[in-house]
Amino acid sequence: HFFREMGLIFEHTHMSEGKNVSLWPKLAADLLLHGVPLELMDGDALNIPMSWLGGVFAEIKRCLRQEQLKTRVLTVLGSHHARNAAVLAGLFGVKLPERCKRGNRGVYVEVLRLPDCLREEIECDSLLLIHVEGLGLVSGEIKTDKLVHDNMVATVALGLSDVLLLNISPHAGDEFEMSSVMVNALIRSKVSGAFPICQILIQDEGMSSVLQASQLRHVCKILQTEDKGNTNNDHALNTTSTIYVKGPWPNRCVSESVDKQHSNDVLKLKERLFGALKRSTNKSETSDFIGRLSDVWEAVKNDSFSISLQNNVALVFSLLCTEFSQWEECLLEHMEIWLIESTKKVIAAKAFDAAAQNVLLTDLKKGVLEEVKSEVNKLNSKTESHLMSEETLKSNSETFWPILRTYMDNLQERVIEEIKIKLETIIESYCSFSQINKFEASLKEEQEFKLLALVETSKSTNMLLQDHELEEEFEIVFTKLLSSFDFRPSEKDDISSTVTSVLRQNLISRGLQKHMEKLDAFGQNQTSSFQVDDEYFGYRSRLKHMFEDNNKQQRLDAQKVANKIIEECNQFCANKCSLAADFSESYVIELLEIVERGLKEKSLNTRSAFEVDLKIYLCNAASQDFQKLHDRFAKDRELLTYISETKNKYAADFIYQFRKRDQCQRMAQAFISMVIKPAVLEHINQPLGTQIAKEIQYKAQQYQSPHAFHQWILEDLIKEDCFESFVEYLLSYEDFRLKKIQETVVAHLSDTTSLGKLKQPKLGEIVGKIAAAVSQTTAATSEGLSDTKPLLDMICLILERDANIDVKKESLNGPLFSITTEWDLFAKCLMESLATLRLELSQEFNQNVDVLEALVDLPVQPKDPLLQVVSGCDKRCPLCKAPCEEEKLDHEFHRSLLHRPKGMLPYDFCSPSYLSCSEIKEDAYGESMPCKNLHLEDPNWSNVSDDLNSQKAN
Repeated sequence: HFFREMGLIFEHTHMSEGKNVSLWPKLAADLLLHGVPLELMDGDALNIPMSWLGGVFAEIKRCLRQEQLKTRVLTVLGSHHARNAAVLAGLFGVKLPERCKRGNRGVYVEVLRLPDCLREEIECDSLLLIHVEGLGLVSGEIKTDKLVHDNMVATVALGLSDVLLLNISPHAGDEFEMSSVMVNALIRSKVSGAFPICQILIQDEGMSSVLQASQLRHVCKILQTEDKGNTNNDHALNTTSTIYVKGPWPNRCVSESVDKQHSNDVLKLKERLFGALKRSTNKSETSDFIGRLSDVWEAVKNDSFSISLQNNVALVFSLLCTEFSQWEECLLEHMEIWLIESTKKVIAAKAFDAAAQNVLLTDLKKGVLEEVKSEVNKLNSKTESHLMSEETLKSNSETFWPILRTYMDNLQERVIEEIKIKLETIIESYCSFSQINKFEASLKEEQEFKLLALVETSKSTNMLLQDHELEEEFEIVFTKLLSSFDFRPSEKDDISSTVTSVLRQNLISRGLQKHMEKLDAFGQNQTSSFQVDDEYFGYRSRLKHMFEDNNKQQRLDAQKVANKIIEECNQFCANKCSLAADFSESYVIELLEIVERGLKEKSLNTRSAFEVDLKIYLCNAASQDFQKLHDRFAKDRELLTYISETKNKYAADFIYQFRKRDQCQRMAQAFISMVIKPAVLEHINQPLGTQIAKEIQYKAQQYQSPHAFHQWILEDLIKEDCFESFVEYLLSYEDFRLKKIQETVVAHLSDTTSLGKLKQPKLGEIVGKIAAAVSQTTAATSEGLSDTKPLLDMICLILERDANIDVKKESLNGPLFSITTEWDLFAKCLMESLATLRLELSQEFNQNVDVLEALVDLPVQPKDPLLQVVSGCDKRCPLCKAPCEEEKLDHEFHRSLLHRPKGMLPYDFCSPSYLSCSEIKEDAYGESMPCKNLHLEDPNWSNVSDDLNSQKAN
């Protein structure tokens, strides 16, 4: 109580003679600046020593040696507990006394010096921290007097505040009374016209603390004053937030670890408090603080509030605010639904041009105005009905109704403005999104043409393109698209003022202020080119050249320099306008640097007017070009920024698409050439030899049976009448017969048709089966990325099972054919490679090649089946070794028309006596052998015919 006693003594004796107490305020100010709290109000005696406090704060101002000491006031209002001291110690580094429950009621202040960074940010020199103690403590007072005293103390503390921290503690003992004191003080502060920014602190997550915080948040939201001139910003400024700070507390064990969340919560609370102090509009001096204290104290002493200190309307007003907040939530939810429906209308309208957008936006803004007014009128009716239904609220309706009416008006304006901004954002976002989709679709289309060309080039040259080459190709596509893309034209936005400003700053920096009046004509159309006049040269210079032979040389030199600079600047403007970027002030700065650099290159005896006029001429011309550039990009500036930022992504996707397609193309070519092509050629060539043999057998009667073929050979030998042929026939019959068959095959292929014509139908048939197998595999494959190895195996299995094509799958083993890609893309490459294979083979088959060379590639030579036909079954009579002459190849029983002895007989084997022997056969030694019952010797041989005439004829 040391400060309290000093204050009382000073208050009663500072005007008395002989009492030396004049130094006491300085002593108190020194203690206050060193962290000792100063009592502003004695809550028990309901006394504020104004003279004492005035002297102390005057000394503080002198100690800090500042003519204008700007302060902010942060008040901590709530039930006192040791936890409060711990929180404030964590926030500001102050040490508050940990009082017992039967402590003194009062209002205390501490002066906190701010660091330079916060001093500039908050725009104040010192922070006055006010904390209230003793509210709600158990005492011997009558309950009514106790409530009045608490209301007076809370009202005084709240009336001084710029920012208010409402402290809710679950250990207050009587939470209802404490909440009532806070709400009553907030109502009186609102009525008095000074309402602080409120923050709520809870130190426990219990139901009681959460409910109190919720009620106080609703009350603060209704009571907070909003500036109608800037509803949105003020609403954001005055938004009440709730912070939960958990432990550690002094009663914890020292050995226990401190929860990191506590430090985070305290830091978060501190940031919000200093943010509220920064946004606070009241920047008062220390003298103003004493004046405010005096005004509040006078109002409290006289009870000059519309809600008296004895009137307790906190409960009913809190319930009204809670109910009102629920109605407000319903209104906001309704408007969100309305906004969603409006968004659907925007999408359905597909308004891309500026005129259609303006019409649509105007209609929607009219709609939101009507909708919000209708909903606010409903809210107004509910509030008025509720206000009249409660007797306590009805008796104080003159106080509450203006507050609620003002809040509803501000709510209406705020919601309308927010919805309008959202509508503008939705329309702009939709248009920008449509532009992005349009650009990406165009880019995809251009990339597709380029990718097809690059893949085709890679396939034809078999060269792998490097990344830098692909980046160059993408740059060509990207630049071409940007130059031709239809950006939305912007509204009229003249950039001449910007160009003029940059030019003015340049002239000032060059010390050419005397020519500023020439800038007044900037922006006028320039119909003629820049011409050098005599005025650009000094009098002496003109006089010097007047008597020379060529007195116009200096003007020609200056004109040449000017033309060179103008040409360079025109090229600079053309380069800037070709870029996919909006106008920037740096363009003008670079343009002026070009002029200055050009003038320095050659020394000219010109006046400063030459430089100024040349710069004005060039800036005026460039301004027109830059205006067109700005008009093109200004509306879609965000789109352009997005495109520029995502350019690398587009380039990377371009390279990836090429690599993926090139990989698919190369692997498809490898699969077709290594696996499919051998199978196709084998499938085509395998039956071709047999087919040719059948054609020959059908056309040539000599190939119907061995007998017919032998007869044809003999007849041919007789016709040829060549002794060497007879010798070849007699000595090497097998080779002679094979040569005759080969000659027949070659003659047949040369006279009738080519092998290519026989292969073409087979080629179309097998290619169709392969394409069907690829399509069948594609239909059975899900979309997305797939491993190609199992799917290629499936194609081979389908060809073997359904098309009876023998596919050698050994080449599929290994990593070559195992990649992960989109199967649809790979199947497309397969079909392209398959079509290429068909075209190549078709052209190869149509080429004129030598018949003998073509026959070499056939797995089955045509002569082999023909040889089999003319050779018969190669079975001989088990007795006389006569060959079987049955024409059918698959006959069951063998027979020979003419049987003969094994070897030469000692007599003429052509004599009639031999031919007449139909039942016996003689060997070389005259031994008789029976020929009639051959089936007894070999069951597969039939008996000799008894018709001797038939045998003789044969």
